[in-house]
Amino acid sequence: MFQSLLTLLAGILCCLSAEAAGTPETHRPIPLHLAWMPIDSPNLPLNYFNTLLGTGALSRNAGGARNTAVGGFALNYNAAGSGNTAVGYNALSSNLGGDNNTAFGTSSLEANNTGFGNSALGNWSLFSNCTGQLNTAVGNKASVDNISGSYNTALGACAGNGKDQASNTLCLGYSARACACNHVVIGNTSMQWVGGYTNWSTISDERFKTGIKENVPGLSFILQLRPITYHLDIHRLNHQVYGGAEDSLFCGAYWDNALLQKEQIVYSGFSAQQVDSAAARLGYAFSGVTRPQNSNGTYSLSYADFVVPLVKAVQEQQQQIQQQQALIQSLISQEQVLAAKIRQLNQELVATGSLSASKQP
Repeated sequence: MFQSLLTLLAGILCCLSAEAAGTPETHRPIPLHLAWMPIDSPNLPLNYFNTLLGTGALSRNAGGARNTAVGGFALNYNAAGSGNTAVGYNALSSNLGGDNNTAFGTSSLEANNTGFGNSALGNWSLFSNCTGQLNTAVGNKASVDNISGSYNTALGACAGNGKDQASNTLCLGYSARACACNHVVIGNTSMQWVGGYTNWSTISDERFKTGIKENVPGLSFILQLRPITYHLDIHRLNHQVYGGAEDSLFCGAYWDNALLQKEQIVYSGFSAQQVDSAAARLGYAFSGVTRPQNSNGTYSLSYADFVVPLVKAVQEQQQQIQQQQALIQSLISQEQVLAAKIRQLNQELVATGSLSASKQP
């Protein structure tokens, strides 16, 4: 019964295609092709189980299987890639051999060539990705500039790792931008508060630490630091981070007001460069300073890391206090011994008549 229905439908479509044969190319309906073959058929072609709908969708496929292309030119150049899903105009249109990619949205993963395992949701998401693999981008233009970076996650419009091709990054929020590998960025430069309802915990299990040394400098490091107050120049910072794209990312009254508010805040802290210099003078590899890894990067400080040298400084101060207390106690004891000897001497002098009792000190 099912095979008969397929045969009938195929006949109708053939008739429609025949009627269109004499019409001009621009007005000719796009032919639809249906093929049904038992799963155990010995003649099963290499490009089996593909689904397509749209002008130029999967039109150049040669050996790719299990692909789904919906939209004009979706998976248009796919030759051998398999397991891909492309929904939207030009989605995955340049894919040649990349497997297991998912693209939803106009021009999502459009430039992908051999990258595999990527997921893009949103117009122009992962648009430039060519060879990057296992990236996830959700949002309009999310990770739009990534070409070869892999293992990245971008959630939010225009979020992503920029043109630095960093890998293993996590960007959360509108225009969140990671400029180096293995970085996590939450929000953009206009954010004024990040928080929650519990403390942030860092893994600190001694079972997984090697080369343990108690060599952290205390007072010698802390006394070199220069606490300061300052304002942030957000416009200059945006140009550094976004490399000239800041005008298109942060345009309009809302962003003008947000940037103005951020620049009016008076912050207390340190200069990362000054802290870095102080640590270098002591030969101290201080983990609280992060140096820029490329032209778009910035210096940053992890203020939580200052707790360690501060604890060491308190311990050193406590040791000094205890030494001073011991010295004071020794001086007090010596004073008491001398006072006792003076009293004894006075008593002896009085007893011999050399000193009247009224003249004793």
